[in-house]
Amino acid sequence: MGFLNGVKEVFSIGSTLDRMNQGIDGVVNYKSCSVENFFESQYGTINTIVSGGADDIRFKVLRAHIAIAINDGFPVIVLHQGNPYIGSRLRNEFGGVVETNIVDIGSACYDPFYDLDGGAISELVMGAAPKSFDIKHNAKYYIEGVVELLKKSKKKPYFNLLATCPHTTLFDKIDDLVGKNQISDSDGQEIKSKLMIGQSESAKIESYFYTLQTQIQPFLYRTKSREKPVNVRKNISNKELLVINIGNIANELYVNVLIEELKRAIAYGSSAAVVLDSISIVGNDKLKELIMGLSGQVRFTVIGDDVVALSGSDEQLFTTLVGRAKKIVVLSHNAGTSAVKWSQVFGEHDKQEQSYSVSKGGSYNSPIPFMASPNYNKQVNYNWKREYIVKPEKIMNLGYGEAFVYSGDINELAHVTFR
Repeated sequence: MGFLNGVKEVFSIGSTLDRMNQGIDGVVNYKSCSVENFFESQYGTINTIVSGGADDIRFKVLRAHIAIAINDGFPVIVLHQGNPYIGSRLRNEFGGVVETNIVDIGSACYDPFYDLDGGAISELVMGAAPKSFDIKHNAKYYIEGVVELLKKSKKKPYFNLLATCPHTTLFDKIDDLVGKNQISDSDGQEIKSKLMIGQSESAKIESYFYTLQTQIQPFLYRTKSREKPVNVRKNISNKELLVINIGNIANELYVNVLIEELKRAIAYGSSAAVVLDSISIVGNDKLKELIMGLSGQVRFTVIGDDVVALSGSDEQLFTTLVGRAKKIVVLSHNAGTSAVKWSQVFGEHDKQEQSYSVSKGGSYNSPIPFMASPNYNKQVNYNWKREYIVKPEKIMNLGYGEAFVYSGDINELAHVTFR
């Protein structure tokens, strides 16, 4: 591991049996070192899990991971749930290296429809719609008709314009534009035709936009804002760093749109590094589907004070996360159940223990009976038992910055304290 070869500790204390067991468990101990020593560019951008410990230590790990992703040319998307510091901290770290965009309450600039045509907008809307909306396929024509009407009116199809669309007066608006010769009669008829094909779904579309507007309102781009509009698609296309506050995982439609943007970019051959910061994966079906069906085009990082909890009780999801991760950093945990889970991940080994048995034999010969001494036979017994390589109590009692790090690229489990 490059520099790490120089910080491995050599065991020089303890009994021969202790040293033998240290070799059997396979854990390599390192002297205190920086996080970056465990994230070397030669291994590239890899799937990573960071669980437990203090926020500032987790951020150091995240920073090291993102630095490699940017160096490898990956656009980076960080989704978080109201972390008040992560955006500014990442901008301070990488703003001078790559364009860094922050979508948050203090920098509302998200617009999922920015710079998209009617077909792309309708596909995004339909793809992100939860099943509960029951939007039928013909709704795409209605959306395309609304977008075309905006463009013919010399307006860009920003989300706010579609969300506040006066659906009941659209046909009157078309007639007015035709009457003023702002659009041709044939263009007007074409727009009306699309609206009529999808008119049965107009109420559902209106409800969809209202719901989405409610969820993304604090982060939504507004025309004449000094902020420039951003979205996932644009970020990936320009290979930038995008930090997005989702507000709450309960904002289902908002999260769905973000995931759908990502999926569509990947479908066209793009790659991305995606970070989920303290977000419950089981809280959103499309997010879970994304993780379960990841391709090599997406490199993920799941980070939080307890990634086991973020996976809920979904054993298949947790197993998938761990199975695809090439770097797992486990810091201290408060929950015993989570500590046990990580102990299970790190596996078990056979440990040899020694015990002693003493048997009483005959007496030494002596002419004086009361001075005769019994003969004791001492026997050393060696037994093997199965136990965790890293015990749960060890994980729960890790100190500040102390971690177990699994590196899949070299198949190593390390014990280290980050400074």
